[in-house]
Amino acid sequence: MGGGLDRLPPKMHRLEFATYDGSEDPLNWLNHCEQFFRGQRWPASDRTWIASYHLRGLAQTWYYALEQDEGMPSWERFVELCRQCFGPPVRGTRLALLGRLPFQSMVQEFADRFQVVSCHARGVSAKQKADLFVGGLPEYIRVDVEMRDPQDI
Repeated sequence: MGGGLDRLPPKMHRLEFATYDGSEDPLNWLNHCEQFFRGQRWPASDRTWIASYHLRGLAQTWYYALEQDEGMPSWERFVELCRQCFGPPVRGTRLALLGRLPFQSMVQEFADRFQVVSCHARGVSAKQKADLFVGGLPEYIRVDVEMRDPQDI
């Protein structure tokens, strides 16, 4: 096939940029922002501006005060401050939180809660997460799982 017809440019899709109001953990919204920026090849210098434009309610008020105090922060600083303000409180290390996470009733429910906390535990390897997860299971389940020596969750 000559003429380059077989090498058409990729079709771009219109991507929606989610809003954030500060009512829940910002982890998923910040991850969504990162995906949007990568997909649209958004320059680092404009990331804080576009994200702050999509803040609503309490989060918008927080950002307004932040910008009044510091000016527009870098994207890295914005992410750090957003996590500090709206993320789960830091009580000890995330690693300790993972190790103390109580098993309540069902493996899936435990796995869901474990996943939420582990997303905030940066620097913890997949094997460490697996060990902590297995260690939090009740003994009658843990024994069978330990025998398989899982390397990740």
